[in-house]
Amino acid sequence: MKIIGHTEVRARLRAMKDRLPPSLLFSGPEGIGRKLVALEFARDVTGETRSLDLTQSMSQTESLFFVSPDGASIKIEQIREALHFQSLARDGKPLFLIFDQAHLIGPQAANALLKSVEEPPPGVHFIFITPTPALMLQTIRSRSQVIRFAPLSDDEVRAVVKAAEPDLKLETWTVEMAGGSAGLAIEMSRVGDDAADVRPVIERLVDACGPDGGMTERTEALIGVRENLKDRERHVMALRFLVREMNSAWRSKARGEKPLSWLGSLPFDSLDAATDLALEAEADLSRNVDRQLLWESFSSRLSRVSQAIGRAPAS
Repeated sequence: MKIIGHTEVRARLRAMKDRLPPSLLFSGPEGIGRKLVALEFARDVTGETRSLDLTQSMSQTESLFFVSPDGASIKIEQIREALHFQSLARDGKPLFLIFDQAHLIGPQAANALLKSVEEPPPGVHFIFITPTPALMLQTIRSRSQVIRFAPLSDDEVRAVVKAAEPDLKLETWTVEMAGGSAGLAIEMSRVGDDAADVRPVIERLVDACGPDGGMTERTEALIGVRENLKDRERHVMALRFLVREMNSAWRSKARGEKPLSWLGSLPFDSLDAATDLALEAEADLSRNVDRQLLWESFSSRLSRVSQAIGRAPAS
């Protein structure tokens, strides 16, 4: 599939080919093409032409080994298979081990992998794909160079959806609400009215966490979350909307536009922190954390981030 967008990231990666670090960490929202870029880059470095079966939890060619969660996590058995593949490295010939949703590597599996990340054989490279570096084991994170992926533009979202789902009707509001995620745009187009119902619930919670909100407002917003997000699918969509809110604020701020919400008044480092909170909450949901506790924790932490307004220097 042709990659749309991420021109700067892809150029940066090409410039790194001659001095490539052993471990890269691709971070950013779901549904924007991080996995496709990882595969494109790995093929470019290795010269691999064979394709991988990305529908399986493990797939390999002579030069590439792809791992994704088997159920709720990446298991130690998968890591053992990856380490066996790594042992095939010969004379510095480049090999790539790509871990999709790498934050779901289980503790035992992470420990088994750690030594190889710390001291990889010559020619062996790792790519870890995760929403945010904060979700990764510190020992892996500290040994990886982080590559941050920005959301797609609205035109790029439309182009990706047209290429992937040519018969899918894409409404203007769906593109706007997707916040640069083609995956979310496709998901919202399929569920229709459910997406429109979730939007005001999340907007109310974000407003309540702002500098003008208080405990009463947050409590009432959390009651709205509990009453309106009844099933897991709506919780997933709500978390995607949260990421969209952060992405929209970031893009508006970068263009120097008037902020649409208090999020756009945050300095860039605080806005990055707020985005990471939303991505962490989305990952927690996949680990079956209690949903109400998840929202309570998120709103409390986001409220602390909002306090940066007025006391941090302008970005």
